[in-house]
Amino acid sequence: TLSQFQDDVRELAEKGANKKDILDLCDRVRDFSLWNLGVYLEDRDGQPALVRPVDRELVSARKAKDDAKAAKDKKAAEKVKQSTKGNFQQEAAAKEAAKAEKAKIPPSELFRTGEYKGLYSEWDEQGIPTKDKEGKEVAKSQGKKLKKIWDVQKKAYDAYISAA
Repeated sequence: TLSQFQDDVRELAEKGANKKDILDLCDRVRDFSLWNLGVYLEDRDGQPALVRPVDRELVSARKAKDDAKAAKDKKAAEKVKQSTKGNFQQEAAAKEAAKAEKAKIPPSELFRTGEYKGLYSEWDEQGIPTKDKEGKEVAKSQGKKLKKIWDVQKKAYDAYISAA
């Protein structure tokens, strides 16, 4: 174990690794490699580390610490999940509110207000644009798209009127 650690430190030094990588390697040896061999290094303030054999008390204390950390991580993940779910519900509610608000606009006024305001200069008797803002005829393909939008708006508006 220690010879592998020595080889790993040498390899990191040759690569020009930073101090954090070397300290991470030291932590891994202390927390896993030595632990699995039955050796526990106890850090002490202002004194050298205390070398102790791993006993049942240490095993149970470490298990309790790991379980607490796992529970905390699970709780944090659940909180993120709930937050995401809440955001999705808020977005869905906002979309639904915008859709309901748009349904209040009569189809004959749809292309004269809101996002379409100022884009067209003439409309037919249903309110579908026939000329753009520069006075040019609306292209046939564009006219079909506008007719589809108008049909959707008419359906939404009729549902709004019948519900009111």
